[in-house]
Amino acid sequence: MQHFLKKLNTSLANMYSEAEIHVIANLLLENITGFTRLQLLTNKELKLNDEQNELANQYLERLKNHEPIQYILGETEFQGLKFKVNSSVLIPRPETEELVEWVSPHPLRDFPHKREETEEIGALKSPKGDLGGFLDIGTGSGC
Repeated sequence: MQHFLKKLNTSLANMYSEAEIHVIANLLLENITGFTRLQLLTNKELKLNDEQNELANQYLERLKNHEPIQYILGETEFQGLKFKVNSSVLIPRPETEELVEWVSPHPLRDFPHKREETEEIGALKSPKGDLGGFLDIGTGSGC
């Protein structure tokens, strides 16, 4: 893991700030290892196996080609919910989340939802019927 972190820092130093690289590293390692951030912090000497190393190198190449981390991981968080994403949908910006909080008396994270009751909207999965039609995130129109 330390070898990968060093390689990531070296490869991305001219593209991202040190803070951004740290966040990207945590997201990638959580995805690759299945560990939480806390588990990663307490297992700093963890060694990635061959399959994990290959995946890490694939992710790094995609990052070097300026592909957003959200597309690489296939998901993003918005209003406390995880959404599946790919290159055919827009990635919600932090300002969009603030706008939704400002205009909606009930942020998305307050809507009741169950993971097993999701429907696909474009490339995104969201709670069935809970969005009330006010946020069209699957069409690429306006995140």
